[in-house]
Amino acid sequence: MEGMKKEEIPPVVAKQIIKVSETGAADMLHCSMVQGVAVRNDWYELADYLSDGENWEAYIRFVIIGETEPEKSYGQ
Repeated sequence: MEGMKKEEIPPVVAKQIIKVSETGAADMLHCSMVQGVAVRNDWYELADYLSDGENWEAYIRFVIIGETEPEKSYGQ
């Protein structure tokens, strides 16, 4: 995921998050469970993305509010 800021979710990963959600096979707030579903379905971009714990905050933000990158006002 070269060239992306750490807090951004790549479009392919966002699509795969939605696919996992649609399966109903995981608690979407359980990152390791979602990663397992991703691996079983060959959605390796998502599995790789979640393998880095630093991405979990952005992942959870996407799951809860649907944003792929933080608002500029976050943390300010």
